[in-house]
Amino acid sequence: MSRDEWKKSGFEPGDYKKFIREVMNKYEMTTGKRLTWIAAEHLNENNPHAHVIIKAVYHDRDNVPFRLKIDKNDREVFRELFQEVKNDARGFELERPHKYEYSKENSFSKTDNKAKDVAKPLLQEVKRRIEEARRQGERERENNYDYRR
Repeated sequence: MSRDEWKKSGFEPGDYKKFIREVMNKYEMTTGKRLTWIAAEHLNENNPHAHVIIKAVYHDRDNVPFRLKIDKNDREVFRELFQEVKNDARGFELERPHKYEYSKENSFSKTDNKAKDVAKPLLQEVKRRIEEARRQGERERENNYDYRR
């Protein structure tokens, strides 16, 4: 959310953590997928936000592991749940003037190498953790495989 929305809503540090926990719990209850995830809250001056990393393997209600595939519909569900949680927390709904759309104008410029230098190692770390989670899921499936069948 924008800093303006953050200020108008009266949110405080730590609120994002509560929102993300509630959104993830609601998503799990709605879909029946028990997720393993981690989140980080960043209260930047212009853009307070949170990053959420979800393990690529989830367990259903019977504790059976499955590969997680988050598609466009799932992303929309997360957005709607997050909006619902924010509105519940602040007690009213803010008008959204426009929907953010990505364009080349919004991407990093060639002169913004400092941001790239910071983002690249973070992205590599996220990729490494995702790959590690994928391998762990494969090991779990291999260890749970019943060879007697």
